[in-house]
Amino acid sequence: MSERVKWDELTPEQRDRLVAEKVMGWEAKECNGAIGEKPNSPDGWYCLECGYDGGWGSSTKHEGMPPHYSTEMNDTWKLVEKMTSRMGYQDITFEWHGPLFKPEHNYLTQEGYPLGTTCWYVIIVHDGLREFICADTPQESICKAALKAVGVELE
Repeated sequence: MSERVKWDELTPEQRDRLVAEKVMGWEAKECNGAIGEKPNSPDGWYCLECGYDGGWGSSTKHEGMPPHYSTEMNDTWKLVEKMTSRMGYQDITFEWHGPLFKPEHNYLTQEGYPLGTTCWYVIIVHDGLREFICADTPQESICKAALKAVGVELE
């Protein structure tokens, strides 16, 4: 049975962690990255390795953060590379397109879209069936499609 997730209710950090764990095989562990001072903030630090934010009064020990797959295209390309390498043995194809004008009415979900809005979409083809995954950014559509390809159902 596949896992069901309410994507729209997740924060960007939760989305990144979900993709990292389910698609990339990432596991949370203590990060040993170098600490740097936050620009324009005399009371804060950040990890140069994973980007964790901390304050000078707190310990610099922290759990590493996953890459920003759902917001940073450089990180999303790592996801695309991983999915592309997996496709051969899973018999799935994975292609992305966009931007595309959203239809005035989505007949699958019965949602309406304002005319003139656009989305990015990824097509997953598995067992001869084509599925379209639409989102507002290419990063988000790729993340959602990758999760779908590994069996995570998104609501």
